Amino acid sequence: MNLNKAQRAALKSKYGGRCAYCGCVLGERWQADHLVAVRRISRWVPGKGHVATGKVERPQHDRLENMMPACPPCNNYKHAFSLEGFRKALEHTPDVLERDSTTFRHAARFGLVLLGRTEVVFHFETYAKRKRRRFTL
Repeated sequence: MNLNKAQRAALKSKYGGRCAYCGCVLGERWQADHLVAVRRISRWVPGKGHVATGKVERPQHDRLENMMPACPPCNNYKHAFSLEGFRKALEHTPDVLERDSTTFRHAARFGLVLLGRTEVVFHFETYAKRKRRRFTL
């Protein structure tokens, strides 16, 4: 789905101009993410690799109501994960760092980083509650 300027502006402001997932302030290069993924269909072209056809699987999810404003790192990491799959992948990140990164393990030994476990809560999940609290007397 191609969004027009008004739709992009409305989507960007949906969570206060912040990424729906991590909550960072969105710059000019933010992306519209499908909360429930659509899979873009591509075809193999010799010499070019996979080339987009412009078609999607599950087109019923390719609508504005299913889109979230996202920073490029969150959108790229989420890829085609479900929301819960994305949450689980993020929660597993400390294990991956501890297992795969010598630099991380070394920094942890010197107390430069702390290995912690916590439940991932996305910005959009608490945004309405924070906004309500701001306006109550």
